[in-house]
Amino acid sequence: VSNFALQWLPDPAVFFRESARVLRPGGRVLVTTLLPGTLGEMERAWKQADPEGVHVNRFAPEKQITGGLEQAGLKMTWRQTLAEVCHYPDARTGARAVKDVGAHNMNPGRPARLTGKARWQAFEHAWEQVRTARGLPLTYHVLFLEAIKR
Repeated sequence: VSNFALQWLPDPAVFFRESARVLRPGGRVLVTTLLPGTLGEMERAWKQADPEGVHVNRFAPEKQITGGLEQAGLKMTWRQTLAEVCHYPDARTGARAVKDVGAHNMNPGRPARLTGKARWQAFEHAWEQVRTARGLPLTYHVLFLEAIKR
């Protein structure tokens, strides 16, 4: 079982190769991971506030994930995607929620400098542009997979 860990690997195929190595024939792998578009509202706000920096993690596309699974000799038996939208009263609360689950910017191009007050305020202002009656939206695109070893 891999629950929201696969997205931290540079190459998801490594996980599936190792899974295939340790599973018996008929053994199952269950995965939940994040897809591109996750944290999109936050990413767009940062692009407006700091066009040069990479502030939000990039996530492997579904084809890369399922391709790694198939290359490892696993057979996908079930898949589902879900878009879950959370809402936050303000940018600080939303950013803290992401950080509290252990998500840290792992990408090349991430800023090597601290985020100054002006840049943070520009980010807040940009995110506020998509506020709804429920608050600031933050979308998670989730992929659920089940595969078996042949």
